[in-house]
Amino acid sequence: MLHWTGSAWTPVPVPAKLNDYVQSVVAIGASSASDFWLFGTYRTTEALRWTGRTWTKVPMPEVPTAVSVAGAGIWALGAGYVMHWTGRSWATVRLPVLPLPSGDYAAYGDLTAADAKDAWVVVSIYDSSHALVNTIPAYWTGTTWNLMRSPADILGWMAPDGSGGLWADGIDINPGGFWLVYHQAGGHWTSGQILPGVDAHSPTPLTRIPGTGSLWATGAAFGAKGFYGLILKYGP
Repeated sequence: MLHWTGSAWTPVPVPAKLNDYVQSVVAIGASSASDFWLFGTYRTTEALRWTGRTWTKVPMPEVPTAVSVAGAGIWALGAGYVMHWTGRSWATVRLPVLPLPSGDYAAYGDLTAADAKDAWVVVSIYDSSHALVNTIPAYWTGTTWNLMRSPADILGWMAPDGSGGLWADGIDINPGGFWLVYHQAGGHWTSGQILPGVDAHSPTPLTRIPGTGSLWATGAAFGAKGFYGLILKYGP
């Protein structure tokens, strides 16, 4: 493997049986230049951690299906838990359980780390015919889950704004339309906005650059030669 130091690429020794992790990598996270993680689902629930000198195996409570990093906060989503790295081991937080009508069920996804103690997850509600009914953003405060009203029927990507709030894109089921971008602060959502120049009916990945208030997004627009990609930035 190669590591960019800021001025040059340096080789990093490849651990034994790297394919156990690389063939089915869920995500790669790094909380610092010398703290690098590989998460996989192939044959093992362990993660590989590069400490700057060597690789170590770190047991995990469950196989992660998604991983999100914010600063020193590393969070992973499992089948029954959200897991977070305490600096010494993986702690577990049970996923929120909602009272639902008979036949309805919940699925969990779109894990988004806010910092070392807080994280977001989207709870998707399906009816007995497996049709998506609603999505609910759930926020782990460090002690409990807060279930919030969703600004749209379907939430896509989320990103913290760095000030305790949240960016999210979403779309309503009926009437359908473009994916809009919403902002949440103090428990209240602003009205959705269409990203400038984006006219594709598709989710827009959102990313906040740590240490800034900037929000980055990608999208697609249609021109004389067909669709082309866009990279957008909001904020300084």
